[in-house]
Amino acid sequence: MPSSLTCVKTGERQVAMTTIPYPEEPGPGQALVRTTLSTICGSDIHIVDELPLAQSTVSEHLRILRSAGLVQANENGPRVSYCIVPSALKRLKALLEAV
Repeated sequence: MPSSLTCVKTGERQVAMTTIPYPEEPGPGQALVRTTLSTICGSDIHIVDELPLAQSTVSEHLRILRSAGLVQANENGPRVSYCIVPSALKRLKALLEAV
């Protein structure tokens, strides 16, 4: 099975690189997003402290949500906070309900 080099959280404010298998093909209502470039942001690590997810997962999802216009990033120097865009979320909900 093909694998991917991934950054994972190993402790509070600590990350390490590891190899993980690629996910299987998506099921109904799911999508497999292939990326060619990703970055690590310190603000992502703070969010990860609150969620049971790998830092790479949080970072990539925030990037995708921001690109799609579902969240707005508010940058204050090196810190970034994210807010949901209610109108975009409403449109997404309507699209998913139509499927």
